[in-house]
Amino acid sequence: MRRTVVLLLVGGLLLGAGLTPASAKKKRKVTEEYSFTAPIPNPNPTDCNVMGVEDLQYQTAAFSTPGKGVLDVVLENFQVDWDLFVMDADGNVIGSSTSDNSAAATERVVLPIPGKQDLTILACNWSGGPTATATLTYTY
Repeated sequence: MRRTVVLLLVGGLLLGAGLTPASAKKKRKVTEEYSFTAPIPNPNPTDCNVMGVEDLQYQTAAFSTPGKGVLDVVLENFQVDWDLFVMDADGNVIGSSTSDNSAAATERVVLPIPGKQDLTILACNWSGGPTATATLTYTY
């Protein structure tokens, strides 16, 4: 009887070691890169979102999230001052990075996203050179 219990216990442990719990799933990542060109700095902005800003002062990129996860967008390789915004499908700003320090090397937005969504990444030339690049990483 003891031998049977021990064998069942050992067998169960060996079988259990081969199974992984659902919480141990590997996280997946989506990475995208963007090049932005906005040759005209915004002359008198109060906010650099699409409301009242000329098209030449900003560029956008669309991204659809595959499900619940974390969005991380980094805007870099620009001169002087650019701003970064993330907007939902209704045009609401849900995240922004607007450092007023022209010495800042990057603008970054990190956001939890509750599920599938269509987002817009907006890079605005506040008062800088004409180009910038962005890297988007979505972990879900």
